[in-house]
Formats: sequence, structure tokens, C-alpha cells
Amino acid sequence: MSFDIIVVKLRRKVTSLLDVTEGDVEPLGTSIEIRQSCLKLFPQARWETDRYAQLMGDNGAAFEIEIGEGPRPINLHLTLRFGASWNDTDRAWFDSLMDGLWFDCGWQAFALSDNSALSPSVERRQARSGSS
Repeated sequence: MSFDIIVVKLRRKVTSLLDVTEGDVEPLGTSIEIRQSCLKLFPQARWETDRYAQLMGDNGAAFEIEIGEGPRPINLHLTLRFGASWNDTDRAWFDSLMDGLWFDCGWQAFALSDNSALSPSVERRQARSGSS
């Protein structure tokens, strides 16, 4: 099974890609800067080209990482591949990587299947603000 994710840098935090306007999107940096950020978050990633890498998890889950085109890309595409053995440990690994994108890079990750934000921190923040 696979799960596609888009990573962008926005001027404001949103819970859905549907809430993004053209003026919200900023470049992630140069492809070199993006790769350096990815190396900090995904140090075990194996870079096959300047813009493409793979990262293997402990239980067979894996990420494919692809930097967008252009001199200052505005997106990063991740594909999470996992089998039937997906479990709480895999979910914790995934959540920590999504939080790393948010906290360490200032980038937001969204599921392409439903446009929802993927950082657990976003979900917790929204739950708190909705209950106040």
C-alpha cells in the first residue's frame, strides 16, 4: 500500500490544503537547502539523485522523497509505502517525521488523498482551539 504526501511552506498554518491561497505558498529553499533539511530529518535516507531519495523504516515501511522542480522548489513529494504489518510503532515513526517537518523545517505536510494536515501537532492544536 502507498500513501502520497505533499510538503509545502506556508505563511500561515492550515489544517487543509483547501484553505491555501496562492499568496500563502513560499519556496522551500534551493534544492541544496531542501536536501540539507531532509538529511537532518531523514539521516538514513539514501539519495539516488540530487532530488530523489529513499528511507527505510524498521518494519519495512519506507518513504520515497522527491524534491520539486525549479531553482527554488515550492514542494516536496513523499510517498509512504507500507504493508499489512503497519502498527503503532510505524505510526509513531511516521508521526515523528511529520512533526519534524513542521517543527524543524517550518514545512507542512498534507495527505493528497483528502488534503488534510498530517502533523499530529496540528491536530492537537486544532482540537484545543475548537474546544475553547
